[in-house]
Amino acid sequence: MGRGARRGLLGGVSRRLILALSAAVAAASPADPAWGQFAPSNRFELSDNVYVDEPESSARTHLEQVKAYLAAQQWDEAIDVLRTVAERYGDKLVPRPRPADAAAAPAGIVPYSNLRDYCQWRLAALPAEALVKYRQLVDEQAEAGYRGAIAARDRGALERLVEIYFCSSWGDDALLAWGDLALEAGDFAAARSAWQRIHPPAVLEPTAAPTAVRRLTYPDSDLPPADVAARLILVSILEPDLDRAQGELSNFTRLYPNSTGQLGGREVQYAGMLTSLLAASREWPKPTESDDWPTFAGAASRNRVVNREVDIGAVTWRAKLKPVTADEGLLDYNRRLGPFPDDRPRKSRIFLSYHPLLVDELLLVNTQEQILAFDRRTGKPAWNGQSEVIFREENDQFAGPQSRLLGLGAPRFTMTAVNRRLYARLGSPVTIYGNEMQRRGGPGYLVCLDLAAEGRLVWKIFPEFAPDDGKWTFEGAPLCDGEFVYVAVRHSDVRPQAHVACYEADSGRLRWIRYLCAAETPGGGQKDESTSNLLTLAGTRLYANTNLGAVAALDARDGQIEWLTSYRVPQVGDLGQPLPHFQRDLNPCVYYRGMLFVAPSDSESIYAFDAGSGDLIWESPHAGSAQQLLGVGSGNLIAAGDRLYWINVASGKLVQRWPDGPNPKGYGRGLLVGDQIVWPTREEIYLLSQQTGQMAKVIQLAAAHPGHTGGNLLLDDQSLYIAASDSLTCYSHYSQVREPPPLPAAPGK
Repeated sequence: MGRGARRGLLGGVSRRLILALSAAVAAASPADPAWGQFAPSNRFELSDNVYVDEPESSARTHLEQVKAYLAAQQWDEAIDVLRTVAERYGDKLVPRPRPADAAAAPAGIVPYSNLRDYCQWRLAALPAEALVKYRQLVDEQAEAGYRGAIAARDRGALERLVEIYFCSSWGDDALLAWGDLALEAGDFAAARSAWQRIHPPAVLEPTAAPTAVRRLTYPDSDLPPADVAARLILVSILEPDLDRAQGELSNFTRLYPNSTGQLGGREVQYAGMLTSLLAASREWPKPTESDDWPTFAGAASRNRVVNREVDIGAVTWRAKLKPVTADEGLLDYNRRLGPFPDDRPRKSRIFLSYHPLLVDELLLVNTQEQILAFDRRTGKPAWNGQSEVIFREENDQFAGPQSRLLGLGAPRFTMTAVNRRLYARLGSPVTIYGNEMQRRGGPGYLVCLDLAAEGRLVWKIFPEFAPDDGKWTFEGAPLCDGEFVYVAVRHSDVRPQAHVACYEADSGRLRWIRYLCAAETPGGGQKDESTSNLLTLAGTRLYANTNLGAVAALDARDGQIEWLTSYRVPQVGDLGQPLPHFQRDLNPCVYYRGMLFVAPSDSESIYAFDAGSGDLIWESPHAGSAQQLLGVGSGNLIAAGDRLYWINVASGKLVQRWPDGPNPKGYGRGLLVGDQIVWPTREEIYLLSQQTGQMAKVIQLAAAHPGHTGGNLLLDDQSLYIAASDSLTCYSHYSQVREPPPLPAAPGK
């Protein structure tokens, strides 16, 4: 029985009984003795079931027929069924075929591909005589499509040709041309992905993938391997990844020392030309770096390293923010669903919820119901206005004192700015409602503001994807590529569902929405949960960490799932004492040169996947307490939480962690700056080497500025910004320390 068909923890329990129990719990008050009888346990169990969009039984029957036809060498029949399945059920997901001699996959790891690609895998494995028969059927259409795409220099048409006619006689030519056009557009990820599919890794030893990675590769290309390998080295030089380029070039000169071909529009001797280019690239000036920080983690890849000096001098300006808090006692009450004594002392838990942006001369930050804009140099309201507030939701029923959290998770506020447009999610932070009858206020919503028109509202949209279904919510801040806006979407149910939606950036009109998967969460459908899932974009590919047992890659243009890999293993936990990894949030995938790093909240491990195929490269179980991935620097993935972790990008081995003892503890999100990690704690900011972990500097924040704490960091050429729980502070880099000015009242008060 497939993963999508297995029963979860509620298997065998009728939905009518579940609804009856839910109604009984909703009707009972906390003081009612019946409350305790129906209260679910503080413990929870997560099964390994991850429910994806698998094909119906008719498609599975067809696939069994294909196996029988292939075993009987009935090539015509097998080819006909494969083409039919690809056309009718192409978007459905199936586990990717594995060779008989493949090593067993790690626990929980199941790579899926869409049925369209699955059928191409089967066609690529056909013997030569069967492949000839297939090409006799499709080559005429494939050639016409190829020539038309080349004449129009239409990269999209080449991609569609590869999707449908990958194994035709023109598939390898289309891959080569697709990569060339992607390189011209500066999309190095797409170029590398296209060229790596022309020949098996063994033929392209200079650029061979890790042994765990299996890509769908063209079955019998007659393109010279040197032509492809030379292009892959060129990508490494241009990225730039000069260490990788040097290793690839050394192998290339051994394998293809005298090969020649076309590069840059002229005939060249590959080894000599690439050697000269690599040497020259070491002297190329670094591109001018923008001070803008337009989205979470600084870039759509969620992996930005800035080249600045870091220090803390005088306070340039400071603004007060409304703290986001939750009563520990009320949290405990909600988790246990038991009576809360009025005389029990209540402590507030305060969250570091604010992740501001830097755009042009503005510093932008959002709350649950407002968007604020400051002059980044002075802290005054943007555009010489009277108030920092440039957008306020007057009718937000979730705002105000009653918004103190009673569920799992915490609000996290960030936005995205592209082309002078600002895109944000506002409203209720709750994305999973444990009791629909007690829902307060409407769902969160998206807004687009025109920064060129001093924050004028362009559009506002709600998650209305199905009539009379109010269980849809936007999960986190949207991402934008200038033309389209992408956002994670959740549908609340006993097993919450993860989706991705795409809107037109100018109009807010829905373009597509795609279901990814469903799985159990610690709340078990009985407790409110606040999730803040963010998407990652590299080239034309979106990546989604669902935190529901799966990571997925989608084509940003039409939402087609290119691959999905599940990783879920059974877990048992206690909501009263959750393990650190269950508290990970704002944990989007980190993209780095063809690799994807993920630290899901429903797994103790950190994973590295091949970004083109979804194959697992490595799994690191050594940083379970890490709650953030700061990015890649000096060959290491830097993870942070109470302490810092250095994980080797290539092997997944833990290089170092610091500190070894219980203190100091991290407090806020740090930065990768030059070759250093800038890591905040409550009282200090530490600068450590990205490569070795050696301490470079300690900035005494609290000693220089009594009462100040660490928080989420931002940096530009003149200032360091710290978003603490209740304030936003701008520090100059090298000025004389002076007493900070008094805090103004919180905006909107």
